[in-house]
Amino acid sequence: MFKFLTIYGPTGFTSFWSIKREIEPFQIQCQKTGLPKAKEDLNIVISSVAGGIGLTVTEYLSKLGYKNVYGIAGSDEKCSVAVKLGCKAAINYKKFYDKENIRSKEFETAVREMMGGESIDIYYENVGEDMLSSMLNLMSDNGKVIMCGATATYNNWGSKEGVRNF
Repeated sequence: MFKFLTIYGPTGFTSFWSIKREIEPFQIQCQKTGLPKAKEDLNIVISSVAGGIGLTVTEYLSKLGYKNVYGIAGSDEKCSVAVKLGCKAAINYKKFYDKENIRSKEFETAVREMMGGESIDIYYENVGEDMLSSMLNLMSDNGKVIMCGATATYNNWGSKEGVRNF
């Protein structure tokens, strides 16, 4: 049973194919259109980076030579794990929460600072709602969002208005 929960199961296949079908073609398209974005220059942010998909995508990207992979997780310990597995840096989003709502402007400023003032070229979305809204404000022109999940809505359908700036 364990082999189905490893990189040989759905987690590994989802991670591998999202990179092969979405991230690598995007990087090639950037080069074809004259955008100065080599593999080493793309800024990739992964939400829920300490989850199964997030960690697997991080590790794959690291092994493929992507240097600017950043993560968002729910604790400092999870951020440390993400950095050990290939993230350049990771941020604990819970430091920017007031009860149930994220303080968007402070969070966005912290994420932008984590990336050295740069914009996001590829956002790997696993959370949804406020997280997605905040990250959309940080996207570069012609950036790409890969929707893999929306864990924020799994148990509370209809409780919020959804993405406000898509």
